[in-house]
Amino acid sequence: MEKNNFWNDAARYGTIIGAVAILVDVLGMYMKGMLLSVASLVVFVMLLYYFTKRRAVLYGTPQAGYGYGRCFWYIVAMMLFAGFLEGLFVVAAVKWLFTAHYQEAVGQTIAALENTGMYTPEMLEQVVDMMQSPIALILSMIFIAIVKGAFFGLFVSAVAKREPDIFADDSDNGK
Repeated sequence: MEKNNFWNDAARYGTIIGAVAILVDVLGMYMKGMLLSVASLVVFVMLLYYFTKRRAVLYGTPQAGYGYGRCFWYIVAMMLFAGFLEGLFVVAAVKWLFTAHYQEAVGQTIAALENTGMYTPEMLEQVVDMMQSPIALILSMIFIAIVKGAFFGLFVSAVAKREPDIFADDSDNGK
């Protein structure tokens, strides 16, 4: 039963994390500043902690606890879903919602790459194609989310884990 709950919970809470990230992305287009970045990072870490701690309390037993590794992989699974949702949003934003904003960002990126002198026009054209490819956008957002979640998950897992109770008897199942 726990295996099904693992993926259901990871999908549910990863979707919440992804929705919050999308909200921050949209706010970031209209508001620039360090305060938004810091606030979004704090909210992100708090959500990771809350959802992981909740899982550790619900599914950790007094005898076995809910260890660091289980917490870490749960965070990675949540970020898989968060990254997928964010990737879908980025595709919609690039193609329909905020095309002018993204065209401007692509233009700035290409101009910066041209100034290095390391790229041929064909290479720059491939970069533009990749920056507008739905598959590449979704996969890159999944990758970014997993890396971000894994990095902060190293620390959150250490705090959210549930240590086994050495005095718990075998008849106590923790429920």
